[in-house]
Amino acid sequence: MKIKESINNLYPLGTDFYIEIFDKKEIVFTGDAEITNLENTVLKIKTGEHAICFFGKDLKISCYTADGFVIKGSFEKIEFY
Repeated sequence: MKIKESINNLYPLGTDFYIEIFDKKEIVFTGDAEITNLENTVLKIKTGEHAICFFGKDLKISCYTADGFVIKGSFEKIEFY
């Protein structure tokens, strides 16, 4: 629940994105975002005035649509800025 609490504290209700995490192996991001950095070990996205960094191993985007994207890999941490 710490990730959910962090998101709720940093991004108040009404923010237009949603993150689902499945077994530290897959993250589904729904909403408007710009991918600003994509490497094997870090993925950084910008959502309005804020940014989110996903850290791990073998990170890759497996599905990218107008509604969002799916990130696959082995996740170690997520940072919100």
